[in-house]
Amino acid sequence: MADEVVREATLRRHHVSEDDLSKQLRLKAKMTEPNQVKLACLERSGEISFIPKDTGK
Repeated sequence: MADEVVREATLRRHHVSEDDLSKQLRLKAKMTEPNQVKLACLERSGEISFIPKDTGK
């Protein structure tokens, strides 16, 4: 995921579903919408990390 775009081919290649991505977004990053994410990365540990967009606040 980068700038609100879910890269479905990348999810499939790493055996991650969109539901898995949404769940991790809510539980780990405390965000509810993909438009809040600048970048999501699949870490070597298998966890997904999220970099939030700069809100200018």
